[in-house]
Parts: sequence; C-alpha cells; structure tokens
Amino acid sequence: LASGFPLHLKCFPHLPVQQKMAQGGPKGTGLSPAKRASVRVGLLCLGPLLVFYLDLGWNPVLFCSCVALLWSLLEVSLVYRVKLCLGCKKVPFPLRVLAAIFLGVQACLFLPGENSAAAAGEGLQTAGEAATSDDASLLFVAPVPRAADIQTISVVLPCANETGFVLKTVQSVFDATPADRLKEIIVIDDASRPKVVDDVGGVEKLTALRAHVIRNDVAQGLIRSKKEGGDAAVGDIIVFLDCHVKPIEGWTDSILSNLKENPKRAVVPGISSLNPDTWEESSSYGASKMCMTWRADFFWCNEFPGVEVPIMSGGLLALTRYWWEETGGYDAEMHAWGGENLDQSLRTWLCGGEIHVAHGSRVAHMWRDSSKPKTRLHYSIPTDDVRRNRMRAAQAWMGPWAEKLLTFPEFEDFREGGRLHVGSLETFERYRKKLKCNNFDWYINKFRHLYVDAGMLPTSVFNLKEVQSGMCIHHEFVSGHSHGFHMSPCSRNSELQRFHWSNVKDGGGCCSGLKVWDWDSCLSSAGSSVSASRCTLLGHSAGERFELSRDGLLKVTQKKKGQPQQCVVAGHADESPADDHVRFAACAAGKAGQSFVKHDLQPDGSFELREGDSCLTHAVVSGQTVLVSKPCSSIDAAHRVWTHSNGQLKNVAANHCVDAGDGVTPILYPCYAPHSNNKQEYVLHDEGLIEMPRSWNDNGRNFFPSKCLDARPVGQRPLVLVSCDAALQAGQTWEKLWEETPMETELYNL
Repeated sequence: LASGFPLHLKCFPHLPVQQKMAQGGPKGTGLSPAKRASVRVGLLCLGPLLVFYLDLGWNPVLFCSCVALLWSLLEVSLVYRVKLCLGCKKVPFPLRVLAAIFLGVQACLFLPGENSAAAAGEGLQTAGEAATSDDASLLFVAPVPRAADIQTISVVLPCANETGFVLKTVQSVFDATPADRLKEIIVIDDASRPKVVDDVGGVEKLTALRAHVIRNDVAQGLIRSKKEGGDAAVGDIIVFLDCHVKPIEGWTDSILSNLKENPKRAVVPGISSLNPDTWEESSSYGASKMCMTWRADFFWCNEFPGVEVPIMSGGLLALTRYWWEETGGYDAEMHAWGGENLDQSLRTWLCGGEIHVAHGSRVAHMWRDSSKPKTRLHYSIPTDDVRRNRMRAAQAWMGPWAEKLLTFPEFEDFREGGRLHVGSLETFERYRKKLKCNNFDWYINKFRHLYVDAGMLPTSVFNLKEVQSGMCIHHEFVSGHSHGFHMSPCSRNSELQRFHWSNVKDGGGCCSGLKVWDWDSCLSSAGSSVSASRCTLLGHSAGERFELSRDGLLKVTQKKKGQPQQCVVAGHADESPADDHVRFAACAAGKAGQSFVKHDLQPDGSFELREGDSCLTHAVVSGQTVLVSKPCSSIDAAHRVWTHSNGQLKNVAANHCVDAGDGVTPILYPCYAPHSNNKQEYVLHDEGLIEMPRSWNDNGRNFFPSKCLDARPVGQRPLVLVSCDAALQAGQTWEKLWEETPMETELYNL
C-alpha cells in the first residue's frame, strides 16, 4: 500500500479543476462528488489533528499534515476520475485510509520531536533520562478503567524500626478488609533493626495474612519506600497506610465506591486516634483535610466545606493503580520524609484529578508523642532533605509563587549561590506535558474560599500604629512559638509588625479578623486582654473578630449581650529594668540603647562599641557574665575591646563570645566553632544595631525572630480591651502604616 504513495505526485497535472468538476462523481452513490470528497478529506485530517492533540512534537505533526494533504488530493482526483489515478481506485477507500494511518504511525515512531532533537543536539542524555523518554507511558495516556475493573486492593506499609507494631498493623488490615477485596499487603522493611521478618516471628505469619516483605538493606526513607511499594502493587487500588494503624471495620466501602466513581480521584479516610497500649481506637473523631501555607507546609483544616481535600496529610490515602501509573507516583528525587504529600496533592488537582474525603472510612492512627517512649520516632529525618522536598514540590507546581518560599528563613539556603539545590525538574515537566496540567492560579481559583475569602491572598499588608504614642503592634515570640502582642517602636522591615485582614465573615467573603502576615497567629479577645491564637481562617472563632472603624477605633465586632462594645488600646507600660544590663529587644534603628558604633578601630581588627559616652562591656552577676553599658571612662580599656569574625562577637579580655543565653538577657560564653550555633551569630550594622539574625528549627515550625542588643530597654505595653467610648475619650486611635500589596497577591492579580 505504501508503494502507491509516489503515484500521487503524478496524478494531478493532467486535468484542470473545472474539467474535473464537470465530469461529476460516480452514479448511484447518493452523494454529490463535492460531498464525497469532503467526507474523505475530513477523515484524512483526523490523523494530524490527533498527533497535534497528543503534543508529540512538530516534526510528526508536519509530516502527518503533508501525508493528509497529498492523500486528500488523491481522493479528490479519484472522485473526479482523473485518468492517471483511476488505477488507484482498485484499492478500496478503507485500505487507502489505513495506508495513510500507517505512514502517520511511522512518523510518530521514528521522527524526533523537538525535545529529543534538542537532546540529540546537545549530545548528552543520561541512562535514566533515556529510559524515561522511551517509556510509552510518557507518550500516551492510558484509557480510564471501567468501574467493573476496579475490584482489588493492595495495601502498602512502609516500616522503619516499627518493632512491635508491624504484625499488629498487618493483622488489623487483614481482619478489617473483605477477603475478596484484599489482593496483598506489601510491607516495605526500610533497613529495620531487627528485620521485620524476625520481629513478626517468621515469614509464615505474614504469608498467612496475604502479606509479603520487600526489604531495603540500606535505608531509603519513607518516600522512596512508599514509591517502591506502589510500583510493586498489583491490586486495582493502592492504599498507603502508616505502619502503626488499625483500620476500622467497613473502611474499604467508601474507598471503593469513590474510586469506582472516578478512577482519577485520590481519597483520604478519616484519621482517628489509636491507643498503642490497648491497640483500640481511643477517639472516633477522624481528621481528613489539610491546607497548604505559603511556606509549603500544611495544617489541619477539617472545617473546609464539602468533600474536597485541598491537601492530603500524606500518610494515609488511596488511589487507583491506573492513576498512580498515569501521574508517575511519588517523585523519585525526593528523599527521606516531607513534601511528598504536597507534590501528590498538587499533581492530582492540577493534572485532571481530584481528592475527596472517603466518608465512612476510618483508620485509627498512633500519633507520635515525645512524652511516650513507645510512640517515638526511631529513625532520623535530615532537615536538609525535608526543606529540599518542600522546595522541590513548590518549584514543580507553584510556578512563580515558589519564589515566596525564599522569603522564609528555612529556605534561604536555596537562594542563588546558596548551598542547597532542588535538582532537575525535568520529570515533572514531562508529566505536566503529558497530562496537560493546569498552572497554580487554577488551584487558587479552585480553592478560592481559602485563598480569597479567608484572606490567604491579602489585599494589603500594613503596620498598625497607635496614633497617640506613635508605636506599633508587635508580634512576640517565646521559645520559637507565638506568644502574644505588645507595643514596640514602628519598623517597616520587621516581619513581626506586618498584619492583614483575614478569616471568613459569617455571611461569606473576607474578612473578619486580623492576622500576622505569613504567620499562623491572629489577634484574639479574651476578657479584658488581647492574646495571640492560631487563626481560624474559615471564621469559626468568635474571639478573632476585629475591625478598624472609620474613626480609627480597633473594635471587637463580637459584642457580648448587655455589655458595651470593646476596643483595643495600648495598656500601661511595665516598669523599665533598673539595672544597666543589656537585653534583647525588637530592632529599632535610631532608638537610644541600640546605636552602638565601632570606635578606635585597630590594625588587628579589634574595636570599641560606643553609644555616646557609653561603652559595651561585661560584668559578673550572680555567677554569670552579662553584658552591660557603662561610661567608657569607668571601664578598664582592655575590657571594652571587641572583635567580630565569622559572625561571632568576642570580648578580647574575656576571650568569650556574646551568646543569646535564655533569649532575654545576652551573656558571654565560651565560643563555639564558627557557624555551629545560632545563639552566637550576630550582625553589626552601620547605624549601630547589633542584631542576632532570625533562625529556626523543627523544619521551620519553630521560629526565632531577629532581635537586637538594647542597653535601654523600655517596659512592654500590652494590648488591652476597654469600652469603645473610653478608647475614644482617651484618644487611642489606630492607623495603617506602610500599606502595600504583597507579592503573592500581585502575582494573582497579573
């Protein structure tokens, strides 16, 4: 058939179009020649259109288009009986169409698309990339399975040093899962000591429960263990569970019905609490929904309306093997733990799938509790891996919003020139292209109730200044956690003084509360005081309701029956410390007590730190060496000499470094190795600030804001509640300061 192709080129120059039209088509067809030709040409055009739709590259598209064009001219000539082409008519039209398709398939298989051509031009391709590019799953989308074909379940249990829990979990899964549904239980033994097989008492016990073990002699981490189990699963549905759970009877019913309804759906069961001592469910309340923060972290948001889940928790979920294979499962370049749930959730939502709560399905889960040795984690989670995983998921799916992560301290190492890198994102791009995934703004619009109505995309951010005192509301942290609010000198650059309106109003829309920008901390009214509480973004906390009125009053909008409406004012200041000790305070350039500049700089780099006639030195108080500020003339010259190297501020005479101590009063302490302890990291600014930069731990969940040495600390003024009439009479009104649109909102408004 293909050998007839060169004949087409000889079939056209012998008869003008007008003569062909005059001859008409064959008799008895019931269709005019024009209609017959149109139908045939239309069928031939389906080939190049399909190649274009599958996005296989411009070379195959152009070739198939040329084939369709030439074949279309052949069919037109046959309809109008061109002499030299009449021999072609001996071949039936269906076979001629098959010949055209055959040539098109040849083009798709052998002609390079633009991606492979570029790779060939570079002359380099790793074995892994070559294998991926040859994988047919990255070229063609598999057909969606019928509901009748989704019947069996593979349960994957990643286990790392879960001694005593593995057999209980396997037994619980086996007992709670219908026999005709359970295909297998796959236990991934991630280098456990003792081995899982030895811990459970032999492989025979597992075999009797339809379980088998895949062992990693070298620990691969949670993510890769789960991927290994998912790739090995043969059931129609893959369920991922932790290795310390107990499914509750009937747990599979909702999972099956959900995935039969939509095979592109992932589902999350209700996750309740498991008592590890009794191995019984201690509470039937089951959490299912999580939402994502701008720092690529997540928090429980079960009050989010409907069955849709913005972000999966990651430990317990189910999806069809079809959808696992179509989306590529977990990212093979993620390590250890963390971030895989963000990747899997965003990948599902953006690429044509969905995530639902499996109502009626419940799995009791043993939660980690540091106070209970039995529940403690028995493997390490490298912090760098967790940060890299989260940044990798963000850069893969969040587009320009991923730049927001670089504003948080735990991701500073990923800035240009930093020591951490996310690696190649080429695999993500392949799946994005294959599945025609949406951009992140689609996700924002999908969950508009969270991002717009709840204020996660703030209209503006601002400082709140009390007009009479000229001071601003300041967010206070203690031991890494949000602690409350007080008044402090206004600073545009302080992330602890930037606020925005947040939380859904009762009638819908934004906003009913006042939130610290980028932190899960809202103003909350309680009695006569104002405290900090975790934000109820979806508006279910009466204590978090505030508004700034036109006359400048900061009002509590939830009015108590029979009581006057309350307003926020700055309370009386605590007494300032009576001693000359230097303490930590919020950085405020130009403030008295925070303006130590270098004097008498020596060739060896040593110097004095002076503010006016006072010098920074040290004194022993109650057995501890603290920093003090005294008149320079009263201090021995040797005791007021300092050096600053590798971030450490060292007193030459004491040969000790400035250390944060208890976080309130800085001390002198033996110097650590440079850059090994954040408590001894300081920056000396030209305007006189001696700043301890912000830091973090627990993968960014504990935050230590920057603060400065202050030789004249002032007593803190708390926020209190009084009647709005009293606030107005006292002249305590508020105004926004340095109001601007944040980057996340600017990106959305583009």
